[in-house]
Order: sequence, then structure tokens, then C-alpha cells
Amino acid sequence: MKKTVLILAALIMSFGAFAQNVVWSFGFEDGMEGWAIMNPGAGVEVTQDDMYVGEFSLKVASNLTGGTADAWSVQVGTPTLVLEEGHNYKLSFWAKSSSGDGVARISTTAGQQLGPNDGGSPSQYWADFAITSEWTEFYNFAYDQSSEDSYKLIAGSSADATVLCFDMGTILNMVYYLDEIELTDLDATSMSTAKTDKNIAFGAIGEVVVKVESASIFDFSGRLVANAVKGGNALPAGLYIVKANGQAQKVAVK
Repeated sequence: MKKTVLILAALIMSFGAFAQNVVWSFGFEDGMEGWAIMNPGAGVEVTQDDMYVGEFSLKVASNLTGGTADAWSVQVGTPTLVLEEGHNYKLSFWAKSSSGDGVARISTTAGQQLGPNDGGSPSQYWADFAITSEWTEFYNFAYDQSSEDSYKLIAGSSADATVLCFDMGTILNMVYYLDEIELTDLDATSMSTAKTDKNIAFGAIGEVVVKVESASIFDFSGRLVANAVKGGNALPAGLYIVKANGQAQKVAVK
């Protein structure tokens, strides 16, 4: 069973609000373009062994017995992200482990990039979180979870060169899977041309309009509902995930 934990975002939203705020998303359908394997552990690869939606996910294996069990002993980093200093962000992704007792954390390659708001400054090392053997959607993490504001991530003075690292080496002999990673700017009021160009589709009345040559469209249970072509693709009203060219985007059909 797939489940959602931590912060639950509203699933029903206008497409316009979504398009303005999502600054980066990745689903591994076209490999690991732009990603860096900083510490390989027992192996990091794009795989079809298990996935949340689509055909691929990222498989990350920690060191075997006798190896180093530090969080950073297996570490993969995102492409460099250009974020806005002082803005609050939301990071979400889907993950699972090979057993029910996985542990991971997120960090950045340097201070003052992006992290839980610690007195107005981003923390470089985020809190550990548990990963179970079920596909689970994770949202922002913070040290003080007593306040809703504590879940917001803040961008610091080095946010224009942000790299988010998935540190997954704490537990030996563990395999993790990552899929559908998305970063949203909670303070965005408009969309730059660069962000607009990243849109691969948008929702309309009775259809999903695809802006690239071809795309796969999934419902929120992960079921493939259409192999779409550029232009209008008729679908019933609802929320969908469109995947193409290593990107994943949520769209709403009215």
C-alpha cells in the first residue's frame, strides 16, 4: 500500500498555482542527467527493479557489513538548483527501503543553500527520517515540528548554487529507492521564462495538452492511462502525473 506521511499537501489545487510554484522535478525516466554520485556505497543506479510511477527509479545501496556506516558514506546529489534567497520552499519525494528500518537524511554541499529554517538561516544538515518498505511520500523536514512554520525550508545567501544530497549510509546492507522528486517555491508570485520552458504539459477542459513530442500520463495510483502525443489528449476530469524527458509534472483536467 502506498501512503503519505509528514506534511500532507492539498491534492486539489488549480493548475495555475502549481505551474507558478514548481521550480524543479525529476523522475529518472531518462537516467540521472545532472546528478552526482558523491559516495557510491554499494552502488547507485537507475533501475526498473521497483518504482513509484513510470518505469524507472533511483536505486541506492548502502555499504555491506564491515563498511562505513556514516550517513554520507552513500550520497547522491541533485543537479545544481538556482533558488531565490529568502524564499521558503517545499521538497517532496517518494521513497522506500528493502526492509522496514531504513534511515536517511538530506544535506546540502555547503552552508547557506537550503534547509529547515533555523532562526532565519538554513540548516545544512536536515533531521534523520525513517524509510519503510512501502512507497511513502515525504515532505519537508524540520527539527521543531510543533509549528507549521517549522516545516518550511528557507533559501540562504548561497541558494543560487544549491545541491541537495540524499545521505543514505547510516544503516548497512540497506537498499533504497527514490522517485518523483519535486521542489516548490512557496513564495513565488510569477513565473520566469526559464521555469515556463520546463513545463511539459498543462491541464484544460477534458484534456491534457502535451508540449513535448510524447509523454506518459499516469493517474495518482500510478496506473498508466495514456501514451500521449504533442497536443491535446482527451481524459476525464481529475489529477494526473505527466512524465517526459526526465521530468514529472502534475496537471489538473477540468
